[in-house]
Amino acid sequence: MTKNLHSQEYEIEATMAPNKKCPSCDSTEVRIEQPREFNYDRIGLSGVSLAGNGVTIFNCNNCKNKTTVIRQEQQLTQVIGISILVNGPGITGEQVRYLRTLFGSTQKDFADAIGKRRPTIAEWEAKGIKPVFGKPFDEIGLRLFLMHQFTDKVLESDYCFLSVQQEKEFSDFAGSFVENLQKILDKNKRPKKITINRPRRSQNWQTVQCLSG
Repeated sequence: MTKNLHSQEYEIEATMAPNKKCPSCDSTEVRIEQPREFNYDRIGLSGVSLAGNGVTIFNCNNCKNKTTVIRQEQQLTQVIGISILVNGPGITGEQVRYLRTLFGSTQKDFADAIGKRRPTIAEWEAKGIKPVFGKPFDEIGLRLFLMHQFTDKVLESDYCFLSVQQEKEFSDFAGSFVENLQKILDKNKRPKKITINRPRRSQNWQTVQCLSG
């Protein structure tokens, strides 16, 4: 069964404020780390780095558990989706899988919506960190579809955790996709990894790459 990134399974302590107690056993015998950079690999994506103030790691001497708490994790998963869609070229197999899961779609649902067969989607996702298509222009149709799905399944859903400004920036970018096409497909502007930043506790997660930059 496909996991939906909106589901409770992924809402891991997202609203819990960091304190001096172990999230597992409430013991105060805990050592706390707040790394300024964190490899966010538990969502099945390679090369996603979290910077700034948003990660707290609890090392408990009592129950011996190591618990990582990501602040505003629901919002973070959606900001990562935006970062994939506005960067380019070369959408990878694991990025397709990530976005499909974010949308709460099975491979069959996804295939039906895009006019493909389910084995085709499985083949794309099996490519892992490799691009789905060999040439940048071959992915234009897929990118358009994914942007439409993001608007429908995230922005206009009851599970949108993005700020008003984030929603507007993505909507403006998607609306001017044709004007931005050359920038999106410019190989020289493809980042080697996705970096998501949260400068202060009171701020939202944001992509390092500006949507209008």
